[in-house]
Amino acid sequence: MEESDDLLKVLANETNQRILLALVPEPSHSRLLASSLGLNETEVSRRLKKLEKLGLVVGKWARAEANVKRYHLAAEGIELRFGPGGLEVHVRGRDALAAGAARKQVWHFELPETPNYVPRAHEEAAVVSPGPRVLVILGVAGVGKTFLGVTAARAHPGPVLWQTLRATDTFGRVFHRAAAFADQHGEPEPLRLWSEGQRDPDTLLASLAAALDRKRAMVVFDDYHTVKEDDVLALVHGLLRDLKTARLVLTTRERPRYLPPQVPHQVVMVGGFTLDEARAFLATKGLTLDEPTLATVHARTHGHPILLNLYAETKLLRGEGALPPADADAQAYLWDAFYAALTEEERRVIEAASVWHSRFTREGLQALLPGEPIDLRLYTLERRLLVQRRGEDAFALHELIKGFAYATARGKAKLHAAAATHCQALGTVQGHLEAIDHRLRAGDPQKAAALLTRNLDLTEIEVVDLGYHALYRDILSRFPEKEVPADVWTVILDERGDLALTTGHPEEALALYEQAAARLAPGDADHRADLAWKRARALARLGKRKEAEAVAAEGLQFAKPGTQAALRLQEFLQATD
Repeated sequence: MEESDDLLKVLANETNQRILLALVPEPSHSRLLASSLGLNETEVSRRLKKLEKLGLVVGKWARAEANVKRYHLAAEGIELRFGPGGLEVHVRGRDALAAGAARKQVWHFELPETPNYVPRAHEEAAVVSPGPRVLVILGVAGVGKTFLGVTAARAHPGPVLWQTLRATDTFGRVFHRAAAFADQHGEPEPLRLWSEGQRDPDTLLASLAAALDRKRAMVVFDDYHTVKEDDVLALVHGLLRDLKTARLVLTTRERPRYLPPQVPHQVVMVGGFTLDEARAFLATKGLTLDEPTLATVHARTHGHPILLNLYAETKLLRGEGALPPADADAQAYLWDAFYAALTEEERRVIEAASVWHSRFTREGLQALLPGEPIDLRLYTLERRLLVQRRGEDAFALHELIKGFAYATARGKAKLHAAAATHCQALGTVQGHLEAIDHRLRAGDPQKAAALLTRNLDLTEIEVVDLGYHALYRDILSRFPEKEVPADVWTVILDERGDLALTTGHPEEALALYEQAAARLAPGDADHRADLAWKRARALARLGKRKEAEAVAAEGLQFAKPGTQAALRLQEFLQATD
């Protein structure tokens, strides 16, 4: 009965329910779950271990030396039986979780909070007024695009699906969240199709668009500019094309890459504050200026909220700070004003933090600055709003600060080299990829190539499922052909082909495989046979079955009997008989 009690307590916990239901569309791991559910990664890992112990999930390491454990559901349901001996709890084995389970929400569809935002009458009126079914809210970082998206959502008379997009999102995750939303509002068809194994994007999107249209819903994709994956872009673009009565809203820092001219749309450009808005914004920071000074500050900052915030902090920290001359660059001036207030030690910390892609940890920063009292420096810089806390042990530089800091950082090559050493020591897929990236950014493609060739099975360890293939694809594209050995360049072409094939681009993959095959040394029979198997797969996906068989048969002539390449080619040919 003790185990039954544990099981019931675990299932009664809403966080555990959200984790279990997040595994409905596809397996995942603690980092992705924490990111998508807004939870702490350590806490998610602890709960997954408990769920695994109780037989609700099964975890499997992607490779022996990698610190990535992926989990999938091991149960399709729970039965409670009242027997002579008391209450019995039975876990049923899983084929597929019933669609009805998604009605207990794993996803939360509440609109995000937007505290301390200064009202912007003109833009707010634009986003709430009746208009085309596609609304694009466009502007640089920090100008209030999310607030305006929330404003539009609150004015919409029908249900609102809000999705804040992330670079690690997959088609399955974004679609399943939208399908669960539709199911919650009485449209079960998209979720039923997914639960029954339907994976054709056109079929799924047609069903989802029809469901959203029937409910006259609003779909908001916040931070559209962060999307890197072609399949997620295809999902958004498919809704742009297919929605008829539902409204679609994109908040973005850059104009959408696909916006058909035949689709009616409205673009709301979000610029700087007006003079009155700037006055109200500075008042929220505890700063009141006389009218002439306010007018000067507004003109120099162009009313940008981030620049106004930096000015306010400078003013409060330094008292009567001097205003820039009329011909000065506003951003450079405000950066210089802040920089003048920093100690040399604080400058070193900011410069070191700027080499990380986005977030960084205390440990990672300490690796770049050994002997530096990092906790003290971070505390001071966080108070000055130069560093932002993004989790229990995660920090980030403000985007504006990051660009300035990296441009002026001293010894970037040395910092990137130290970052590469730290990332490689983490023993994770992400660490391995970021180590290669840092070596490239340090101007050392030879060491980056050595890291690349140390582990050539990144796609085999499901780097696509883990959400890192955009980073990997970017890394591979930045290797300079003339600065790496010919055999390494062949490997790079091969790996790029693997990523293209895995993400649904067989034509691109075939071209890359053929380039790699053309560069092979005459005696490299194993690699030639392996590339023949990959070319055959790409041809098969393009519907060129006879050509695929011919390539596979030719490759089998190079393959040594009993090798993995030979077995793969034999299986491919047997499957086509």
